[in-house]
Amino acid sequence: MAKRKKIKPGKVISENIPDIEGKKKLKVGQQVLYTTPYLMDKAEVESINIKDKTAILTNQVKVSLGVNSDGTLNKIGIIGKELKIMTWSEEVEVMYLAYLAKNNISTKLETIKKSIKNISDEDLINIDNKLSKIINKYIQQ
Repeated sequence: MAKRKKIKPGKVISENIPDIEGKKKLKVGQQVLYTTPYLMDKAEVESINIKDKTAILTNQVKVSLGVNSDGTLNKIGIIGKELKIMTWSEEVEVMYLAYLAKNNISTKLETIKKSIKNISDEDLINIDNKLSKIINKYIQQ
């Protein structure tokens, strides 16, 4: 049987967590990406219950302890069709950063739109030139 040690109340981990049916296993502190059609959330494994073969994420979602071969996790309980939980990797990080950039760009453009009356003529010309360069470089390739 694996050695167990208490970290904090409610957080029990095992130093030697066995593989679950040949799958890789989650570890406390491991980062995951929780995605739905409306949300993308970065979370960590908060605690592991060896007995139930489950883990609790920092967003209080309960998942199976074993990691599928494609890097996804199975949620315990009600599951939506579009729900996906993935272990953190370089690909997942790029997806998450792109999601943040998409939201940031929209916010920044909205800020420019709201402040356009207070911007000087020279600054408006500079902003227009920079936006044109961005559009030409990334959108009209």
